[in-house]
This record gives sequence, structure tokens and C-alpha cells, in this order.
Amino acid sequence: MTYRCAKYVALYALFVLAGQGINAESLGSSEHTAAYWRFETGPADSVVLRPEGVSGYTYSQDVDDVSGNGNHLSVWTQGDWAGFAYRADVPVTPIPLTRSPNAFSVQNTGQYPGMFTMSSQSNPAGKDIEALAFEQFTIEVFFKPENGGYRTIVGRDAMEVASENPALAALYFQIEPDNAMAIKFVDAAGYFHTAQSAAGLIQGFNWGEDPTGQTGKWYYAAAVSDGQTLSLYLANITDAQPLQWVAQTHLTASGSPNTALAKGTASGTDWHAGGWSVGRGLYDGRHTDRAYGFIDEVRISDAALGVDELLLSGSSAPLILVEPVSVTLFESGSTSADISIRLTEPPQAEVSLVLDEPAHVKQVLLARSELTFTPTQWAVPQTVQITAIDDDLLESAEHRAELRVYVNSADEAFNGLVLDPIEVIILDNECGAWGYLSADLNQDCRVDLADVAMLADEWLSCSLPDEPACIRFDPDTL
Repeated sequence: MTYRCAKYVALYALFVLAGQGINAESLGSSEHTAAYWRFETGPADSVVLRPEGVSGYTYSQDVDDVSGNGNHLSVWTQGDWAGFAYRADVPVTPIPLTRSPNAFSVQNTGQYPGMFTMSSQSNPAGKDIEALAFEQFTIEVFFKPENGGYRTIVGRDAMEVASENPALAALYFQIEPDNAMAIKFVDAAGYFHTAQSAAGLIQGFNWGEDPTGQTGKWYYAAAVSDGQTLSLYLANITDAQPLQWVAQTHLTASGSPNTALAKGTASGTDWHAGGWSVGRGLYDGRHTDRAYGFIDEVRISDAALGVDELLLSGSSAPLILVEPVSVTLFESGSTSADISIRLTEPPQAEVSLVLDEPAHVKQVLLARSELTFTPTQWAVPQTVQITAIDDDLLESAEHRAELRVYVNSADEAFNGLVLDPIEVIILDNECGAWGYLSADLNQDCRVDLADVAMLADEWLSCSLPDEPACIRFDPDTL
């Protein structure tokens, strides 16, 4: 057996790709890509190979990480009861973002599928997917699932990381028993977060009746955490349904002091803390929630990617432009901001836009919330004025609201387009939001005779310095 330095193996792979007219960027790798598994080795209907005599929880480089970082995947067996085979059934070709050809996906060959990473053996030459803090992340995957139960397509192994349920692993990107799509993760502070779509969005196939998945549907899903919010996007590719925003959770509402993805320290006999899995999950230290069916194009990034950076997004200019995407307002109502929205090309049918703030407690007022563009009047930008609501809630000095733009049209190119949300930063005007002056003894946001009277009253009541209720006033702090 020949051994090579992992650093030079990775460099060699990049040179080979360059010689073929392909580079890491064209494959969908960027500065934020931690791992990208394309399953393009083939040929069709051959099994994903392992070295002779190697099986089980013994790592081997079986599926290449095309990002160049060296986070390669290992399968459990070569085909058989816990392996995978290459299939010519793919969701899209080329990949919309990169225009890279896509010839193969993988399908489980038995009842116990599961691929895994092991940095201690693969020795990543770039970003180590098991060591990254993941303060932000984006996980993308194409899949055609079978029916039934919890199906974890991408996971991160761990135990004893969730405060309320130590049996939970660090991450589950999975299909629910009611055929909802969900992203669930435990953060570094032990809080458990979930963003889950409505039920019934995923349609699986029955392997016993249809082992080649002819009745199945291909989907694309992306889970995005920016440290503040956790968002879930989904597209039904087979039915030509566009990418849509289907769920979101405000991470900071939990009160967590650290919303980065947990790694954990505990390991088992067939898994290790921080390891990533494809095709299975982990619960209470046991492999479970197998994702039977087809999987393709799994990409993990250490940043919250914008919609136009996702694999399913085209590289052309967006059809709808929103400017600016971030504004700052004073809660007193003394300021407002204008959001300009325009189309970049004529639609084939009327395009209706609805602006809405999905949060339960509303923070902003909109001069209007509905816009309409027609095939004959589409080129002129339309404006929406935004004003902060002057409430009486004591909030953070700077707090945020988010506006979503929902698109409906009989023109399929526009209908259901997912636009990045508009961020509204609000400067609070409630007493105490920005703190209190040290001389504001009654904390009414004024330093006046009432504070002097309070000082005098306490001073007179404390003529006996040994009295337990006596408060010492330090002139240097007043």
C-alpha cells in the first residue's frame, strides 16, 4: 500500500481537475465550502467501492470531497447490506449554479445505509469539517426518498450536547414521518433548534413496488443558519416547483448565548463526536433514521449563503431586484425608509408581490404591502415606505425585524421566486433601552431634583453607617 501526504493528494486532485478544464470553483466550491460530495465516480449501477477486505467502522476514502479540503466520505460496506450504488437517475444536469455536468447519484443497496467522515484518518488539507465552529452554516442536498418514518439525509454525530435531551445528536437534516422537511440542531450552549415545513411536502416511493424509484420525486433542500435565524428552503424538482422558503426559526428568541453548531466530546464504538453522516442519523448513540432512496450533490458551507449562491440558483441576474436590503429606523417614527422593487425583464403574465413581516410581534408599518407588475408596465420601479412602530416595549437598543417578499404569477419564471429578506434595524426609544446614567437614581431617564431628593432621603436615613439597610453613596460615581 502506498501512502501520500494528504496535502499533496489534495493538490494533485486539483491539478488533475485543472487538466480536465475543471476547477474547484466551477464545481461549486467557494471560500465558504467545507465539503462537497458529488458522487460522480460511476459507472452507472456499479457499487461504491471500498479497498479489499475493508468494511464497517474502518475509514477509507470512498467518495471524494471535490471542494479540495479533503473531507472525503467512507461507506460502510462495498454494496451489499450497508453500501451504495451509482445510478444514472439524477435531479438536474448541469447543476444550475455551476453548469457542471451531473451524471450520477447514489442509492442504498441494503437496509443499513450510512456514509461517514473521519478527519483523524482523512487528514483534511484544507478546512476540517469536524473541527469547524460553524457559527453559521448552509447545508444543501438533492434527494429522491422512499416512504416511511424519520429519514436523516445529512447528520452530525454527538451525544450529551443537548441540555434537555442528552440522547440527541448535534444535527438532523431530515424528512419527518408526516413528510415535512426539517432542519434540527443543537447549539454550542445546549439549546435545540428546529425549522420545519408544513406536512406533506415530500412524496416518497415504495421500494417493494418500485425498487428503481420511477414513481419517486426529486427534491432540493437547503438549511441556512446565520446565527440569528434558521431558514429552510425546498424545491420539488420533478414537478418543476421553484425554490421556496418553507420554514424559519429565530434562534436568538431561545435566549441561547451561543448559537454555533455543537460538536460534542462523547464518542461511541461506531461513531465519533463531530463526525458527519450521509444517509443516516444518530440517536442515543445508535445509528438510526436511515434515508433510503437516492442522494446527490451534498454541499456543506461554513457561512449563511444567499439564495443566489445556492446550487439550485442560476448564475444569471435575478428577475426581481430589491434595493436596499437593509435599512435603519428610529422607533420614534422620526425616520422612514423607501424600498425600491423592480423587475429586470418583462413577465409573460401579471406579477403580484406581497410584503409581510412574519414575526408574531410586528415592528414596522408599511405604507403599502402589495405591488403589481404587468407585461406592459413592468420596467418602472415601485416603492414601499417603511416606518418603525413606536411601541412601549423595552427592547434591545438595536433590535431587528425582517420583511419577506412573496411572489405570485401565472408566469412560471416568476411564480414562487425566493427573495432574500429585507433586514430592518430599529433603534429603540424606550427609557432604559440604552442604559441609565449613574446619577439617574430612580431610572426615569432624567437626572433632576427627584434624583437629588432620593439621594438626600437615603443619605439622611443612613446616619448610622452600621445599619444593615444603609446604602453608601459614592460621590465619585454621581
